[in-house]
Amino acid sequence: MQKLTPKQRNFRKSLLTKIHLADSYVSFYAENEKDYRDMLQQSFGKRSAADLTINQLIILLDFLNGKRANPVERVTKAQIDFIEKGWELKARDKSKRALMNFVNKNTNLTLIRLDALTKQQATGIINAIKRMKKA
Repeated sequence: MQKLTPKQRNFRKSLLTKIHLADSYVSFYAENEKDYRDMLQQSFGKRSAADLTINQLIILLDFLNGKRANPVERVTKAQIDFIEKGWELKARDKSKRALMNFVNKNTNLTLIRLDALTKQQATGIINAIKRMKKA
């Protein structure tokens, strides 16, 4: 995490406090810590709110307060096809497992299927595959 100014540290600390006092946290997640940690992992790739950036903390607080987030745009069929075909052309190990290891390494997530990617993540994977040299 980057160095924060004293103002940013105080703001971050206040966000963490608000998160742990939010109604949905107190009424549900405080008693179901595993579900809370799983939700953080799925949404942010972290297991603790303390590891989140200020922007991520704001998103989490909005979620806990019931604000609807912008819907996440999922990967398209065309993107999945491009990723799979590009992988077959350029990878030494053309297996599905190797592809998923590559995807997980590049997204810092643990996914088991390509259709779990967002459009933005898929674009990053496509760009990474384009930069690969042919095997």
